[in-house]
Amino acid sequence: MESFVNELFHHFPPIKERLDVIEAILRGIENRENILLECDSNVEPESYIEFISKLYNKPIQWIHLSKGMHTSDVLGGLKPVNNSVEWIDGPLTKAIKNNYMIVISGLEAAGPELVEKLNMLLDDARALTLPAESGETEPVFLKDDAIIIGIKYFRKSKNQSTISRAFRNRFTAIILPEIISKDSLKELIENYFYYENIKNTADIISQIHLLLVHYAKERLIGTDRMEGYTYGLVNLYRFLDYLSTTNIELNQDEDLKNFLLEGIDFSYLNEISNIQERNTIREEIRQLIDNPDSLEFLNEVKQLKKKLNKVKDIEFKLKNNKIYWDPEKHWRDANTGKASWDRDFKELHQGINIDTPETGGDVKEGPDAWYGADTQGNKGVGEPGHGGGAWGYRTEELYQQFLQKRQGLNNYDLGIPINVFKETLGKELEKLILQLEHLFDPEYIIRRNYEDRGSRVDVRKYLSFQSGKGNQKIFDKTIFEKEFKSLKELELLFLINKGRRIFHFEYSVAILVAMMSAAEILSNHQIPFGVVGYSDLENFKKAIDLQWYKKLEQDYNELIENQLYYGIINNWSGDTVQDAKVIEEISKYFSYDARTKIMIIFSDFRGSRGKINIEKEIESYDYQMLRKTYQKLSEQGYIFLGISLGPRNLGQPIFEHHINITTENYIHLPRIMNEKLSDLIHKYHE
Repeated sequence: MESFVNELFHHFPPIKERLDVIEAILRGIENRENILLECDSNVEPESYIEFISKLYNKPIQWIHLSKGMHTSDVLGGLKPVNNSVEWIDGPLTKAIKNNYMIVISGLEAAGPELVEKLNMLLDDARALTLPAESGETEPVFLKDDAIIIGIKYFRKSKNQSTISRAFRNRFTAIILPEIISKDSLKELIENYFYYENIKNTADIISQIHLLLVHYAKERLIGTDRMEGYTYGLVNLYRFLDYLSTTNIELNQDEDLKNFLLEGIDFSYLNEISNIQERNTIREEIRQLIDNPDSLEFLNEVKQLKKKLNKVKDIEFKLKNNKIYWDPEKHWRDANTGKASWDRDFKELHQGINIDTPETGGDVKEGPDAWYGADTQGNKGVGEPGHGGGAWGYRTEELYQQFLQKRQGLNNYDLGIPINVFKETLGKELEKLILQLEHLFDPEYIIRRNYEDRGSRVDVRKYLSFQSGKGNQKIFDKTIFEKEFKSLKELELLFLINKGRRIFHFEYSVAILVAMMSAAEILSNHQIPFGVVGYSDLENFKKAIDLQWYKKLEQDYNELIENQLYYGIINNWSGDTVQDAKVIEEISKYFSYDARTKIMIIFSDFRGSRGKINIEKEIESYDYQMLRKTYQKLSEQGYIFLGISLGPRNLGQPIFEHHINITTENYIHLPRIMNEKLSDLIHKYHE
């Protein structure tokens, strides 16, 4: 019992602000009351619900209501099964029968018919009446220990719809407070790390969190937005997860400071669209970390990271080396015996076997042997022979042969079938899409239509047909159309650098998930978009290959979805090319009707040849050409989102709107990119 309580409160610490709320919720549940949790958008009611679920050991049935939803989608309805029509329970009916904890969100979207059903369930009757076609002659009653919780967010304007007073009175309303007490935040942080010796760490992190909350509330940031930013515990825990899960060596204090600032970027600042605002806050946080009083804090973080890295290594080893036997029963003392020195040793073989074109020489010096005059021995003159240059003279023919030989050395493909991808990441993708769906606020147009086949059965039509008074058009083909007037004349083009230098598994997966989620969202909102990969596929340095996975004018269907998916995961074996030339070429593919043209570029922005250090990269010809091309197209009205892949973050000095993706934060790319796209659309497209 003690371990259960400790585990329960580790995930949901009973800080001061929560105690009265928890007491009120539990008292209401014990008195068989329906609970309505009301809060602002930066408060997370889900954490309270998870706590109650674990405390009462009840699985949760989430019911998210939305505009245009049928009552049958919640209660159940007649559905075609094989060659017959059968009643199928909806999520609410199923939850009542199985005594699940019922959590309903989006109450303001409930239609009159559904509200009438819920009224009976929520008042003293505690019952749900199902239609006659369900086969239930009696109402379905809630169990004595049933729990019903509603979630309602505060309105940000009077134009937003809300629930009626009569409907609200069927709940016991409890307001969830925002956690803005420094002591409570420190307790949450210390609890997260199992109360390690991190008092100074908790103090600094809570200061940073409260500073950003203050900036957001007072509109010191987000002044160019209709709605301000909101920071809550989601951002705080995202930063704590970053600290605990990122495996990195922190040898110098400067490494540690940069590591912490990157965490703040990923958890908070990447949401800020204004670069100047972002840099100002980052500098203020750096000063806070650089303060001489923060030395103890830095030492604490170092010690904490050492422990976390060690624990992570142990967990990784246990995970990858599963023990299928009981170590205690098979324990024995170490007894290695003495080493034996009379064994036969195998001969060591030096050198590597390479496959370069034959040139008559006896020695092959490796894949770069075509550099003739730079080889050892005869300096590329005459026959190679015994240590001379592997190739006597560098010729264009031999160079092309060499490049062809290089192509098949590695398999630059992800090799994940689309069905495996959907099984693995499908739920996360759906969650992401649902979270971002509200950003565009579409209007719904309902068009009623009935036919003699389909998947949704209209009850009234079915009963009329059964009694001989109606025809066999019993299937509801009602269409819910979304009105996107504000999104017309908007076009987006995604450019993916498919050079083999870019092929890094984490980056490739991040691009794949980000693109598939963006494609789903944009197609749902009927926004034209195109996706193109670019590289020198043949490695001949003669041409730039543009691989179109989806063109602007194409509809996004299953065929195009497969084309996009397999286009992204395959053919990363080409050579890198100049980004500037590609951007200038792709800009011509926008249609004449487009008023807002947005280009999203995934690249490391190092051009066709990477340099040793960042200074050389910025001075390089390819990089300077990219800067000039960007400036020219920006003046012509094109909007860019540069997504830098790799730790060098070369997109920041060029692009006004940019994201940096590294091995530490690549899992956040889909969320960050789609939120950034939403901000750009709101900002530049009226």
